[in-house]
Amino acid sequence: RKKSRTSDLHRQRQVVAVLGVVHCPWTPSLQGAHTEFSKMCSLLFPEAPIQRCLLANPTKDHLHQSRERSYESMIVFQPGGGLRHLEHEFSFWLHDLAAQILAELEHWVLNASPLGMPMGPACYADSPEFTCSSPAMEDVARRFTLDEDEAHEKKRWGRLMKTKGDLCLMAGSCQDAFDHYRTCSDLARVSNDLVWYGGAVEGMATARVLQALA
Repeated sequence: RKKSRTSDLHRQRQVVAVLGVVHCPWTPSLQGAHTEFSKMCSLLFPEAPIQRCLLANPTKDHLHQSRERSYESMIVFQPGGGLRHLEHEFSFWLHDLAAQILAELEHWVLNASPLGMPMGPACYADSPEFTCSSPAMEDVARRFTLDEDEAHEKKRWGRLMKTKGDLCLMAGSCQDAFDHYRTCSDLARVSNDLVWYGGAVEGMATARVLQALA
């Protein structure tokens, strides 16, 4: 699994939560399963802030291990009760997961800083491969933009607004998303940040469509 190269431009392409399922009869040790799951998350999904592993069909020994030591990222589905009991437990857990994801998105939106926005070589959306730009085109663009330092600062703030718009859209807050996208489009236009300007316009259209469908 490879991380999307455009996740900086489109934050919704970044993995927010990782879910794993452990069939308990296949593993004698919960600690071993937890260690293996954590290693896989660190290797394949280092950007994901939420990690949860479901323990299915636990034996008495597994339940005893879970009582002796708790693992924050592991959820034990209690045996017995039939399919209806399992559906109820799974539904309850999914609501809890959704609440955790929303809390994580809200925390990011409220605490994000423009200094954390990707710029230059660290951002694939800035590369000539993605923008299809040339040194001559970049030189012409610089002639029609603001002072370089001022343009750089506006780009950072514009990209922050675009990212906040993506996260608000993921959380279902279409109007907040539209407002962030509109701010990004204004900043991106004056700073000649054309790729992010296009992404903001696309986001504004998406927010309006979702509002119309609601």
